[in-house]
Amino acid sequence: MKGILLDNPNLVVADEAHLMKNPKSKLHIAATTFSTKSRIAMTGSPLANNVEEYHAMVNWVAPNYLSDIKAFRDHFARPIHEGLQISSSAYQRRKMLARLRALKNDVAPKVDRKTLAVLKNSIPNKTEFVLVMPLTTIQRKAYELLIQFQQGVAMESASHNATIFATLNVLALLCAHPQCFKKRLLGKDSSSDRIATSETG
Repeated sequence: MKGILLDNPNLVVADEAHLMKNPKSKLHIAATTFSTKSRIAMTGSPLANNVEEYHAMVNWVAPNYLSDIKAFRDHFARPIHEGLQISSSAYQRRKMLARLRALKNDVAPKVDRKTLAVLKNSIPNKTEFVLVMPLTTIQRKAYELLIQFQQGVAMESASHNATIFATLNVLALLCAHPQCFKKRLLGKDSSSDRIATSETG
């Protein structure tokens, strides 16, 4: 069975191919053991922040097409990275753009990039509906009490930002359904009881 899978396929298709971005990973090593000459790598994010990941995917489809990783790093990855920084000079930015254009041209024979435009005539237009549900009486009361309480906490606390984010998480539960808020509070009480019991027991 191993021989059939590794030696006989005419075509190997890798979905989510960006997961093979690390050439030293077990996934990438296993994928390179297929003895087929026809490979297709599909990904929704082919060129993110690290062009070395791009090299790994193209190298799987066409080994050594973009040269070895050291040469690729010197010619493409390093100049592109240096030109993307806030502190980059005008020269570094121009060099980065030039290398990006060169990389795009180099991989053009191997890359077939598609956008959502190819689906325009195949699927209906997306329609979104925003429904605003008013708070119930108990939700509004609990909401106002929590805001009042947190305003007092914020004035006494040095970590104001942390308090805000913690409050937003609680309000998300409260506005979804009061029962979620109640269960969370009851869960905390139960945890406190268990801790107190273990300490006194």
